[in-house]
Amino acid sequence: MITRRARARVGLSGVAVAVLLTVPVGVAGAQGQPWLDPSLSPEERVDALLPQMTLEEKVALMTGDPPPGTGAYFNAAIPRLGIPELRTVDIGPGVRFVQSPTTAFPMDIALAATWNSRLAERLAAAVADEARATRHNMVLGPNVDIARNPFWSRIGETFGEDPLLSGVMAARFVRAAQADGDMAVNLKHYNAYTQETNRRRGVNTQSSDVDERTLQEIYTRPWAPSVREQLASVMCAYNRINGEHACEHGYLQEQVLRRQLGFDGFILTDFGASYHTVDSIEDGMDLETGTIAAYGPALLAAVRAGTVSEALVNQRVRNILRIYFRNGIFDHPLPATNQPVATQEHGGMAREIEQEAITLLKNRNAALPLQRPRQPQSIAVIGEGATWAAQQCCAAAIQNPTYTISPLQGIRQRAGSGVSVGFERGSDPPNPADLAPGPDAIPSSVLSPPGAAGQTGVRAEYWTNTTFAGTPFITRVDPRPAFDRGAIAGFAIHPEAVLAPTTAQSVRYSGTITPPQSGTYQLSLSGFGTGRLIFDGRQIVSFTNQIAPRAYVSAPQQLVGGRAYTFRVEYATTTPRDSLDPGSVRLGWVAPAGALSPDIQAAVSLASRSDVAVVVAGLYEAESRDRGELDLPTEQDELIDAVSRANPRTVVVLQSGGPVTMPWINQVDGIMQLYYGGGEQGRALADVLFGDVNPSGKLPISYPRYDFQPQALGIQNPLLTSEVFDVPFTEGVFVGYRGYERDRTALQFPFGYGLSYTSFGYTDATASNQDGQVSVSFTLRNTGERSGAEIAQVYAGTLPTSVATPPKQLAGWTKVQLAPGESRTVTVPLACKSLAYWDPGANTDAGNSEGQAHATNPNGTDPPSTNTDGNWVTPNGRVTLYVASSVSDVRLTTTASLRGGTCSEGSDLAILGEDGGDDNGTGVGTTGAGVQNTATAVAPQGTAGAPGSTGPQSQTGAVGPAGVQGPPGPAGRATCRPTGATRVLCTLLFADGSWSTAPASTRTATLRLLHRGRTVATGHAVLQAGKVNVRLKRTRAVRPGSYRLQITVAGKNRTVAATVARASRVRL
Repeated sequence: MITRRARARVGLSGVAVAVLLTVPVGVAGAQGQPWLDPSLSPEERVDALLPQMTLEEKVALMTGDPPPGTGAYFNAAIPRLGIPELRTVDIGPGVRFVQSPTTAFPMDIALAATWNSRLAERLAAAVADEARATRHNMVLGPNVDIARNPFWSRIGETFGEDPLLSGVMAARFVRAAQADGDMAVNLKHYNAYTQETNRRRGVNTQSSDVDERTLQEIYTRPWAPSVREQLASVMCAYNRINGEHACEHGYLQEQVLRRQLGFDGFILTDFGASYHTVDSIEDGMDLETGTIAAYGPALLAAVRAGTVSEALVNQRVRNILRIYFRNGIFDHPLPATNQPVATQEHGGMAREIEQEAITLLKNRNAALPLQRPRQPQSIAVIGEGATWAAQQCCAAAIQNPTYTISPLQGIRQRAGSGVSVGFERGSDPPNPADLAPGPDAIPSSVLSPPGAAGQTGVRAEYWTNTTFAGTPFITRVDPRPAFDRGAIAGFAIHPEAVLAPTTAQSVRYSGTITPPQSGTYQLSLSGFGTGRLIFDGRQIVSFTNQIAPRAYVSAPQQLVGGRAYTFRVEYATTTPRDSLDPGSVRLGWVAPAGALSPDIQAAVSLASRSDVAVVVAGLYEAESRDRGELDLPTEQDELIDAVSRANPRTVVVLQSGGPVTMPWINQVDGIMQLYYGGGEQGRALADVLFGDVNPSGKLPISYPRYDFQPQALGIQNPLLTSEVFDVPFTEGVFVGYRGYERDRTALQFPFGYGLSYTSFGYTDATASNQDGQVSVSFTLRNTGERSGAEIAQVYAGTLPTSVATPPKQLAGWTKVQLAPGESRTVTVPLACKSLAYWDPGANTDAGNSEGQAHATNPNGTDPPSTNTDGNWVTPNGRVTLYVASSVSDVRLTTTASLRGGTCSEGSDLAILGEDGGDDNGTGVGTTGAGVQNTATAVAPQGTAGAPGSTGPQSQTGAVGPAGVQGPPGPAGRATCRPTGATRVLCTLLFADGSWSTAPASTRTATLRLLHRGRTVATGHAVLQAGKVNVRLKRTRAVRPGSYRLQITVAGKNRTVAATVARASRVRL
């Protein structure tokens, strides 16, 4: 590629730097292929390439190919036309398992707990670097699904339950990951995807039955900010919405995503989430991945038969090629081999993110940090979670990490040689079989194989059939009876957990159970399929051909402590739920109070002779199956109860994505939420435990006190209602804290909650409304003895309208670091959409008509959508604003006057102090302004305003002067002076065909100087009378070196290479 370098000496406030802008110059392809010319706009390149493609090549581009190695999403190259391969990779947010190690970053729920969108930018830049280093040019993630249901097993992949927080964090990620022009981001899963249960039960997948207003306010809202940041791609989900498959949902994909939000990238399916050819292509699905059902040969046949037009194929291919060109897939070849990643730098970033994420939930009597009142001399670390850097189990999360530091390792390293740190496991590690409802698993420490008293475990015999025919193909000793087999079951699991062989279809477990004390016990089997339990020579539990995961509990059994009882479990996978969920069974028990397993007894003994006990407890959470209950599995609740009774100075550390119930909460001194904290979670935990870092994380989800509390909102446990395919979202917009606040529910912990080692005071709240932008100002003061950061949140109260709105909804926040005694007055801009509601207008179909048509004829054509007149409406009147430390801890109130109006789709980004205006191309026409030049470029048509006259000193006029809404002005040619910096910026601001034309007198661009995706300086450029004036601010971090300069005009971004040469004060 030939480039032209134009040196622009840029005057700065306080200091100046010389910036070398690298801008492509048009050249024809070496083989006469003009689409390889990077100086052309993406649309021009698509226009050149598309006519050269055969129908077979177009369909091939729309159809995913088997991946060359680990992975699931791949599109092969088309060498004849120079089309490169698309290599994508799941992120969670670290780069999914590849041969070369990558950094294990904290998962997205932890990132959300920092409430720090700048960290999201830094993380995104690092993830993009590692994706390219491992030869990928698109990342699949992050996930902006709303955590509606606390039983959902993939909450750890999300940014929580609030659409504003989720949307802003995702948009920051998208911006930084794509900032260098060599990476595409695919956001998932569109739309209303909130559970795993029944996501792939054949064609009859789960349907999210949701009204139009809720669909817009809760589930679509978080997508809009990322679309504004020129999101490259969207992944359509497995579920149906109002009866129609997400990937075949014309209303959501064509009307809402493309026309309403302004998305211009391509839509690809989740793995195997497509079904029907005509429905898919007509309703917006561009690229099929995984199992090929709708495209490939079926699409070719449909075009040749005339049931699908080639013009429609061209439209889908255009969407794909646009991103191939815009996001550098053509112009930035991947390395030939995997490259090493920045292990130390990115590991340090992972630690920093987790330090900010860790959320202190309880600190009775200032028990933490461990340095006060004195550092303990002995620490008992208890729990299997302490021995690994926990990950959530899902396709996107599993990694080959560069390194990991477990909580036990981190505590030992920080405590030093003068402190005794002991360890006991206390319980078994959870595995997939522990997701089913029912009594906890019987602990392995009370089990022995036949004839092996004193050894723990059970004999396990496996067959490859469901009838136990022939001899078992594997016989071994397993820790406990816990069968689970599936493609995703073991993606991320504790290294000591044992899974069934991948080809096993039945199993026989046998051995003895030795109860720790005499009393009344009950034994159980939890799962689905066919199973029976023979205990002490009698069959006491059985179930046959069950497809719903359930618990089957025996009658009470009077057992004698210390006596060994024989048992046998026989189980067969006779009723698979789907290909990823073929079968599961778990042997459990209900033991009498005080019946502690040998593992718990050993943990109690260690805790009783230690100064402090730290219990690390956690979950197994998985893609493809939800949680049956909110409690901790594998007797971890019993473990915490027993340890805290032995040592009142007990701190519980939770490794989980979703919430857990805490029956032991009143017995422990401290509780910390670690989330899934990445490879550095051990050191980050120690940093906070010992007080080297003051915790500042706050919950991005609500924590129910009891399992039944979500049901009061209308949210059912999907696993317990697994045969209900059509799930009504009866709570409407009252999801999570919105509903709990309305009902005044006493939760375990509310949304936005988190403690600190210091304290903060709030005073002097005032609100203002400047030109429709509502802001709240108040003063924060650190009233404690330690430096710390406070996340102050602002919630909008019930809106002044007859439409039912939540009593509180997040409208903005700020994170402020303060020294002891320091105070600061802050101003928080509020999101317009949090002061508004979605008015669907005359049409409230929300795609129901598509679902009805699908039910009648799945292979037919859907009716066209008529839902085109909805809008975000801000009412007239006064609204109460709450300044709070959490949604339930309001510190100040004030009011603001709303003046009525509407909100643009990009407006949520205004809370970051950025332009939140409409980026969908609306506006008014402007007059052309020509200048003397030799270089020319074509300006696009205007979208409104009357035609204008020819601009002075130009070849032809551009668009007409600003005025009332009218027909487009004619296309014009704008000209720029040939001098270096003026030529570059004038082209980007004014003459480039991918940008809107400039006003008669000025055109303003906002600038961001980026280093590794992080903004190091900001400023603006103004084109006035042919002269470009550029100023940057915040330049203290700018040093000579390579940067990227992001230029934004009218909501559109262009990023070019920039080199800072030296500081100088030279006028442009």
